[in-house]
Amino acid sequence: PIEAVPILNDASVPMKLGNDSWPGYDGSDTFYCGRNLGEHLIPGSDGKCGPTAGPQCPDCRLAQQRLQATWANDEGAAVSFGTSRGCRKN
Repeated sequence: PIEAVPILNDASVPMKLGNDSWPGYDGSDTFYCGRNLGEHLIPGSDGKCGPTAGPQCPDCRLAQQRLQATWANDEGAAVSFGTSRGCRKN
C-alpha cells in the first residue's frame, strides 16, 4: 500500500482537513493541525486549531494560503474548495 505524504504547516506540524461535526459549522474545506496554542494566538477560538470549524492557527493559515495558490487542474485553471461538484470555466 502507498502511504500518504502528510501536508505540513509552517511549523512542520501535519495538517488535516476539518469536519462538519459541530451543528451549523463546516470546517471541511479548512486545514487544521489540532494544536492547543491558546486564544492569544488563535483569536476568536477556544485556543485550539480545529478540527470542526473556526479560525486556524497562523501556521496553518499561511500554509493553506500557499497551498491553494498552487492548485490547478490539468488545463492549468486555478481550483479551490467550493460548494459545487463540477468545474466551471470563466
